Amino acid sequence: MPRTSGRRLGQTQKRQADEGESEGKKRKRRSNGSDTLNFLREKNEQVQAIQKEEFDLRRQQLELESKRQDNFMQVMLHQQQQQQQQMQDFQVMMGMQTKRQNDLMLALVNKLVEKK
Repeated sequence: MPRTSGRRLGQTQKRQADEGESEGKKRKRRSNGSDTLNFLREKNEQVQAIQKEEFDLRRQQLELESKRQDNFMQVMLHQQQQQQQQMQDFQVMMGMQTKRQNDLMLALVNKLVEKK
């Protein structure tokens, strides 16, 4: 098998290794685990912050819903009180009208009796 470049595989690998070192490539170093712990710690803090925000938002939603229900109940109670007052006013008015009718009937009867 003829070689066109005149170099051997071993020489090529050595040359590539030398070029890699001269270009300033750093060797990969093994992690001692602190990077992983720091990452997990930061991730946990982020998750806790998000959960706290979600909890606060949910609490605010519940408070708003409670206020809405309270306001609705107050409006309903106010309407009920107005209806009761209107019914009482109507009953008083009907009672007064009935009394007037009775008084007019009595007056009419008295006039008819006087004429006899």
